[in-house]
Amino acid sequence: MKNKLKNVPGFYFILFAVFAVLFIALIISSAFLNSFLSNYEISLPSSKAENMFKTYFASNDYDALYGALPAMVTGLETKQHFNEYIKSLTENKTVVYREIAIGSVDNLKKYTVIADNKQIAWFTLNLSPESGKWTPGEIQLTAAADNSATVIAQTSDKVYVNGVLLDDGYIAETVETDSCRHMPDGAEGIILKKYTVSGLLAEPSVNVTGIDGVEKKLDYNADKKEYTAEITYDNNLEEKYRDIVISAAQTYSKYMTQDASLAEVANHFYTDTDTYKNIRTTTVHFYTAHSGYDFKNVETSEFYGYDGNTFSARIKYDYEVYKSGNTKTYNCNFVLYFKKSADSGQFKVYYMAID
Repeated sequence: MKNKLKNVPGFYFILFAVFAVLFIALIISSAFLNSFLSNYEISLPSSKAENMFKTYFASNDYDALYGALPAMVTGLETKQHFNEYIKSLTENKTVVYREIAIGSVDNLKKYTVIADNKQIAWFTLNLSPESGKWTPGEIQLTAAADNSATVIAQTSDKVYVNGVLLDDGYIAETVETDSCRHMPDGAEGIILKKYTVSGLLAEPSVNVTGIDGVEKKLDYNADKKEYTAEITYDNNLEEKYRDIVISAAQTYSKYMTQDASLAEVANHFYTDTDTYKNIRTTTVHFYTAHSGYDFKNVETSEFYGYDGNTFSARIKYDYEVYKSGNTKTYNCNFVLYFKKSADSGQFKVYYMAID
């Protein structure tokens, strides 16, 4: 055997060694080329765009998109609101992206993101002048976060949107109620504050609590997206002054049917006011004679104290007047404003609104 190997020319050993070296070099070159081509492909804008799309839009994990768009979430909302918003834009929809032509700009590429033929976002790639590589640029949602709400509440109320207490920075304006026009010197009518929030990702949850900490009922106007909190009235005042309110209102009604005198009206109304003057100058002596009258369904409400000497209240009732077996019914609805007399200490009406 050794003799046979000795007979093999050295040329073949050299040739075998050359082939072995070339084979090894080919393997190394192939690996290097694959790596180079892979890196080259990754560096292409089309590959970068595909990666951005998959990272931010093609999965159900919105953490990356949330991290790229922190300004989308106001202090009144949370990451959960953001996730629900994106989910509403993409769930059960075909989401794709396409490059947008932006003219002769060599270092920028822009792509639109479409969900069921509706654009929801766009993103860009920037060509780095230092490395010559395409890098992620800007991401922007085009589906507007346009939910909003207006809340009208008393100055003493606390207004919460999505559980967050609104500060005065959200107050768009103050609103004077009708009571403000009828206040005597030194008293302040009911003033409301109008809060406005906008740019929300979802319909907000709105709550209002009164000065007593109790949550208030809200009236919602869907067309205006406006919540109005009920006004807090004083039940204690109703217990104290209900009889005064009923007596004043019913005396007025009886005067209008000639069942009470003007002097009796003056016992309940200040005589130096426009309200009393209007009553006094109203023609009542032509009212048809009748056999009797009665007050039905008497309701008092909305007692509100402006200070220790001034309050208002609403009263409703049906005033029935009888004549010849027939009944004439007057549906009465008044808001009476009372002020305590400095002389007698008696509460009298200084203004009456007829609804």
